Amino acid sequence: MEQRGGKPIVDFDHFAEAHAREWVERAKSMRGQCPVAWSDHYKGFWVLSRYREVAAAAKDWRTFSSARWVGPDGTLEGGTVIPPLLFRMNPDELDPPEWKPVRALMNRAFSTGAVEALRWTAEEYTTILLDRRITSGHIDLVLDLANPLPAIITLEIMGLPLEDWPGYAEPFHLIPSAIPGSEEQLRAFKGLEWIIARLGEAAAARRSRPEGDFISQVVTAEVDGKPFSDQEVMEILLQVIGGGVDTTTSLVAHAFWHLNASEADRRRLIDNPCLMPEATDEFLRFYTPVHSSSRTTTRDVEIGGQRLGSKERVLLFFASANRDEEAFANADRFVIDRAPNRHLAFGAGMHLCVGAHLARMLFDVMMKAVLTRLPDYRIIEAEARPYKSYGGVSGWDKMPAKFTPGQPIGSALTLNA
Repeated sequence: MEQRGGKPIVDFDHFAEAHAREWVERAKSMRGQCPVAWSDHYKGFWVLSRYREVAAAAKDWRTFSSARWVGPDGTLEGGTVIPPLLFRMNPDELDPPEWKPVRALMNRAFSTGAVEALRWTAEEYTTILLDRRITSGHIDLVLDLANPLPAIITLEIMGLPLEDWPGYAEPFHLIPSAIPGSEEQLRAFKGLEWIIARLGEAAAARRSRPEGDFISQVVTAEVDGKPFSDQEVMEILLQVIGGGVDTTTSLVAHAFWHLNASEADRRRLIDNPCLMPEATDEFLRFYTPVHSSSRTTTRDVEIGGQRLGSKERVLLFFASANRDEEAFANADRFVIDRAPNRHLAFGAGMHLCVGAHLARMLFDVMMKAVLTRLPDYRIIEAEARPYKSYGGVSGWDKMPAKFTPGQPIGSALTLNA
């Protein structure tokens, strides 16, 4: 392995198409040879690929900062994404004390109780989505279910028109996987402009007439007697949409793909739905949706045998940590009832994913509905298309499938989208 200035060098580009197809083998090699290594891509950054270092860095916010800022030349620096997104994710890209009041607001909105209160609604919209395809014997498991449902429920929480879900879902379906500078990324940025305009209108309306939704909670909240600025409101709302729209889609799509290949695991879940919590954690570990998150060092620090300087960028390779043989027995094997399962799919430390409860609930609802109503589905593998890039999120653009046709069962709700 190449060494330069005492640094082990790896050709690690998480947005490269080859990385999306070869990451399992490359991650295993990195964990064995250089669990802390340097990549020259995107202005340069360290890659942490082993569980112990990834978990330690994720929990040490004082040394590995999530904050972002505008550099002297006007460019974005720091944050949790390499290269940085066009907007700051709030509170994910804040450190204490600024992080605390925003996170407290989101903790209340996405608590276990608040999420469980949405379960019936999620089940009803799932029924509607499946009813639309049930008599045909054909469905796209991503485009017809796994993509729309998380978007619909996210808009329900925020108090936005549900029929607008495609406009919110498509850009955030593209942003995590689009290769920098690609046509897909440009299309995503155009869609993001539409989202920002809609959110701005909704926030302004709620300031003058609050309702019981999340947008109202944000615009009426105060920190030390002051409301959030318009910019802060926009950052918080974009964080919720970005976190809610695509990551659960990724997890569910991976699970559908896995069960298509493993009849034994499919049969176990059909016969024993009570196994779903353990299975959910194993799907999260084995098919980690959010592949990585990034930090910036605040001081010189030694980790994994390497000396990192202050203000250096660090990528926490969660997907690799979740396949670490030191942390998980038979790490490269999917074990549907694995326990314990201390995976890092939701991160660790204070930035543990605030939407974890919501993701688990939506996964449970969609998986049980499909295994009940489309138990013999078969993916048309030649037509399924995975993301080109796993730069932020791993996932599937589309996943057509066929099944034995059934009958609609009807819903107490309606969906005009």
